[in-house]
Amino acid sequence: MPEAARPLLPLALWHDLLGLLFVALTLLVACKLAIPRPALPATTLPVADCDLQRETCRLHVPGSGMLELDIAGRIIRPEQPFVVEAVTDRSDVRLLEMVIHGMELEMSSVPFRFQDNGDRAYRVEASLPVCTVRSMTWQMNVLIETDGRRLQWPLRFRTTSEGEDIPQVRVPSSV
Repeated sequence: MPEAARPLLPLALWHDLLGLLFVALTLLVACKLAIPRPALPATTLPVADCDLQRETCRLHVPGSGMLELDIAGRIIRPEQPFVVEAVTDRSDVRLLEMVIHGMELEMSSVPFRFQDNGDRAYRVEASLPVCTVRSMTWQMNVLIETDGRRLQWPLRFRTTSEGEDIPQVRVPSSV
């Protein structure tokens, strides 16, 4: 066979080379899919100007309508479960989770995930960490997703020992 007509590599070697390239491509795709994407950073909104222990809190979600958050039964006590209910007037606003932090003492809860009850209503059952002081201020950070962005809405409330009146939370107007 003349040298010009002879293939550079035997056919079997071409098959092996294509197989190796296919395996490498498959591994590359698997690695890309296995690495979790980082969560979108959340924009923190100003602290809500309301007291969850006394009233329904309302947030005008920028560009996405109104969100109302309420504590069922109103009174939040340490070590006792409580329910947070939320309703939005737009279907593109989703409540994801909330985390509760102590303001005077370094305490924090695990994230509590909201349940979508349908018809733009959400609900979550939560509880506070053990409170070691008679009266304490807490900040509840609610994570909201809308229009491809994440917003964090901080709300403050105060707890007291059993039987004591709950003082209103005073949110500085500069916040």
